[in-house]
Parts: sequence; C-alpha cells; structure tokens
Amino acid sequence: ARTNGLTVHVTPPFDQYTTPEAFESVPDFTTKVFKLTPDNPFAEPLAGKDAMYVVALDKRIPPELPPLDAVRDRVIADYKHEQALSLARRAGESFVQALTNGVAQGKSFAAICAQEKIIPVAVPPLSLSTTNTPPAIEGHVSLYQFQQLAFSTPVGHTSDFSPTREGGLVVHVQHELPINEAEMARNLPSFMQSVRQTRRSEALNAWLQ
Repeated sequence: ARTNGLTVHVTPPFDQYTTPEAFESVPDFTTKVFKLTPDNPFAEPLAGKDAMYVVALDKRIPPELPPLDAVRDRVIADYKHEQALSLARRAGESFVQALTNGVAQGKSFAAICAQEKIIPVAVPPLSLSTTNTPPAIEGHVSLYQFQQLAFSTPVGHTSDFSPTREGGLVVHVQHELPINEAEMARNLPSFMQSVRQTRRSEALNAWLQ
C-alpha cells in the first residue's frame, strides 16, 4: 500500500452482524470479510457508493461476553428498533387489508389513504431502464425493488406489501405513459451505437475463447 501511495486504515473491532460505518454502502460487507482467514487474508476489491475498497484481515478477536453496562444502550436501542420495525410492518399489512376492503366498496386509493391517515409519496415517471433513484424514495427502498413492484402491478392497482429495512411499502400505479416519440428519435442513434459496440465486444470475446 505504501509503494502505491495508498493510506491504510484499521477499523475498530466489529462482529458479523455490525457493519463498520465507513463500509455501510458496501453490499454484504461483513459476509465477505468474515470469510477471510490467515491463509487467505485478502478480499476481492469491494465496491461502495463512492469508492472501491481493498480489505485484509488484521486479526480475529476471541469472542467474549461483555458486561451488561457496556452493551446496555445498544441492547435497548436494538430492542426499540426491532419493535418499531415490527409495528411498521404490521401497520403496512393492515393498510393493504384496508385497501382491499376499500376497493371492494368502490373507494379510490386517495380516499383510502385519507381514511387510514396515510400520506402517499408521489414518484416521477420512471422506466425499467431508469438508473437514478427518485429523490422521494432514495434511502428508503432500492430502485430495483421499487421497479419490480411498479412494473409487476397493473395500472390502477396497488402492489402487495413489500418489507424494507425501515418497515415496508406498497406501490400504487396511476398511469402507464406512452413512449415519447421525440425523445426516442433523439436517443436512437446513440442507443444503436451502444448496441453495436456491445455486439462487437461479444463477438470479439467469443472469437478469443
């Protein structure tokens, strides 16, 4: 690392259930690093939100049972979080049931939300090729999960309840917008060029193999 001009940091000790704050944007960080051993101490480069990380095993600390005073605040916080998560998910399931009953009575989605004191969040139009998470849902649900819910739900209908790390969500699909012909015509040349490059790369790789 020194010969490559890189700075090395040693994380505070952590367990397989707690991701260090600096690596919260790395998917499955603890799962990957807890596979490291003294004989195989280096992990493959790990992709975070804004950086790539190369990590290595420093040492394993033997497990010990900490005194209650050392973990009391964390235990209380974890308990409160689990209880809040459970309550949020139960509320989500209850809302879905209220939607089912309300629709059967001819009520609109907006009317049922008002009745249940739920404030719906409007999301700008998006497609399956959208790569930027709308600000309204950023940090609350992954774009992939939201797209899967939205595009598997018929227009005018509401999805089933889908759990998230904060609780969960339902997606109500208002409209399916027609293709913007002008935008499609404007982007078609660059799209075709991209497809050509991809096919050339695939052909080259097949030939090399």
